[in-house]
Amino acid sequence: MNPRHHFHLLCLPMIAGLAWPASAMAQSQPGIHQEVPSDIQINITPRVSLRDQPLDIRVHGLRPLELVTLRAFVPNLAGCAFSASAAYHADVAGNLVVNEHPAISGSYRGIDGMGLITALSSDDKICEEEVYTSERAVASFTIEFTLIGENGRALGKSEVTRHSHVASQPTAREPWRTRSSIGTLYYPARERAQHTVLVLPGANGGIPAGYAEMLAAHGYTALALAYFGLDGLPPTLDEIPLEYFTSVIDELLQHPRAVGERVVVIGTSKGGELSLVLAAHAPAQIKAVVAYSPSALVWNGLSATSSSWTVDGQVVPFLFFDFASLPATPIPPFVLLPAYINALKNSTDEDRDRARIAVENIDGPVLMLSGTDDRVWPAVHFGDMVANALARHDHPYPVVHHKYRDAGHMILAPAYRPAAKTSLSGAGSLGIEFGGTLEVNAHADADAWRRVLDFLQTL
Repeated sequence: MNPRHHFHLLCLPMIAGLAWPASAMAQSQPGIHQEVPSDIQINITPRVSLRDQPLDIRVHGLRPLELVTLRAFVPNLAGCAFSASAAYHADVAGNLVVNEHPAISGSYRGIDGMGLITALSSDDKICEEEVYTSERAVASFTIEFTLIGENGRALGKSEVTRHSHVASQPTAREPWRTRSSIGTLYYPARERAQHTVLVLPGANGGIPAGYAEMLAAHGYTALALAYFGLDGLPPTLDEIPLEYFTSVIDELLQHPRAVGERVVVIGTSKGGELSLVLAAHAPAQIKAVVAYSPSALVWNGLSATSSSWTVDGQVVPFLFFDFASLPATPIPPFVLLPAYINALKNSTDEDRDRARIAVENIDGPVLMLSGTDDRVWPAVHFGDMVANALARHDHPYPVVHHKYRDAGHMILAPAYRPAAKTSLSGAGSLGIEFGGTLEVNAHADADAWRRVLDFLQTL
């Protein structure tokens, strides 16, 4: 027998009594010759982790410069199978360190220690897009890793489990149903929360549960709030009353798991616009803002011709962008950026001033995150507009606008999401081009999440 035909699984931290017979580990992934050799060691740490924690993936015992493929497989993520694979060369000592050695082909290329995770994809594109846009049913999932030799034979296997919380930091959740509001509340199950956070989705709508749950895992009480598109809420992002949000904040601050007299508001895209609008409208309720890919102006919703927001029954002044101004495109995804650029060019100074968010009314620090290749709207320009307006008014709190070179519109958190995308095809949603590349966007996701956690620690 080939001296390599026995396999040691080293996956730290080790769990007492855990054993993975080669025959058992060889059963899960079809299409791979199931011969498991042996002085090859696969070390993946940590074996059980939060979904925003990076993995350290190492392989030892290969031949010098041996070409191998590492495959990641998730048998059940939101009811679908997901997979990704990449080929690497071992170094001259026969070692492979995924966050140091480049992938030369496969689902991603270059050096990216989490490339196999963010590149996970499914043949079911509707399921895939739901996982990406709403994180449906991805609170916990197991990833099976298989190392494959040039001859197609399995050289080793391992697996890890990713969670939205771990046993040492359990979280609790409650459905949020009041007279008119819908969401999900998350909070630390054992410890007192550090801050209370309101999490707002963008134009895709729904309940941004994944983000709020990860905040809870890091010690925050977080309400993931829907504001249109669900039963009992307005059907479209059109003339949403700001009183809806101020009422929710009042109720949230009365919850026994809430902390403090004001909340932090976090929003993405249209939710980023909304977070700035709310903080300017209700500074007595909001102590800080995080705005991903925000706008400095109020716009109409994607399906509407009126303002997205109202106050006291009156529409908030807005600029209108028109789909008719887009270049003729036979099939999605659509690049919305030209419509916003045209609206800015065709508007007067007075139009823009009326639609400008009065950010000088914000009473707290502001963190903005944007990508230079945003193809939805010019978020970098908008973020600069906000920062400049605050500087002109001698804003007494920190204002940070971090710009990610070549990243697109969908800078999302938590970090290391599966099913990363640069566009939606329209399968189950409006087809929109976001911009950026998978690799650049994934790095922006991870860095932005760290910046948000650091920002919250400073409050």
